[in-house]
Amino acid sequence: MYLWFAWHVLFQQDPKIEVFTCSLKDHRFEILVAEHGQPLTLASLDQKSLVFAMNGGIFEPGYRPSGLLIRAGQVLYPLNLASGSGNFYLKPNGVFFIVDGHAQITNSESYAQLGLSPDWAIQSGPLLVENGVLHPQLDPGGTQYFSRNGVGITDQGQLVLWVFLEPVTLYKCAEILKTKWHCSWVLYLDGSISGFRWGKNGMNLVKPYATILAVHTDPPSQE
Repeated sequence: MYLWFAWHVLFQQDPKIEVFTCSLKDHRFEILVAEHGQPLTLASLDQKSLVFAMNGGIFEPGYRPSGLLIRAGQVLYPLNLASGSGNFYLKPNGVFFIVDGHAQITNSESYAQLGLSPDWAIQSGPLLVENGVLHPQLDPGGTQYFSRNGVGITDQGQLVLWVFLEPVTLYKCAEILKTKWHCSWVLYLDGSISGFRWGKNGMNLVKPYATILAVHTDPPSQE
């Protein structure tokens, strides 16, 4: 039975996946960012209201996010529309953002035209599923297997945070999130170093990260 509030499940078929779904009406979301080149760890997070956390998007040396990063309405790093190599630059890439209490994902070029001022945003790539369509460059026969994590938006508008506990290809990520978790939008955040925290348990709790996405039990302020 689906419960339309935050819930936690370990998917029992291979590859195993940890999925956390929540309503932003009932939970407080934030993006934590490394300061002065000092990385973050999941183990160091304050437990009092934390319900779920995982590492954020791809980053550069010095724990600098590779693209757009908005924290509490402040743009810390600008949108990156450049071309390059690696997963971040596998176009279309995308932006996950929260504006007016609603979580959304769009491709980076479209985001640049929206003129929004989100409360929270993070850019990464590739955009695995765009409006129900798998990324055109994903290979069903791909051979690059890593643990991976990212964010999704379901057909009903629910926010989905996901982490594969076993190695998986990008194509399989997209396919599973679309078909089994009914996500019409899916953004890849990172791989091989993917981690999460649920209570005191999780994976890669002491790995260093540039950003962490965290969900808390206390609802957002109504002020």
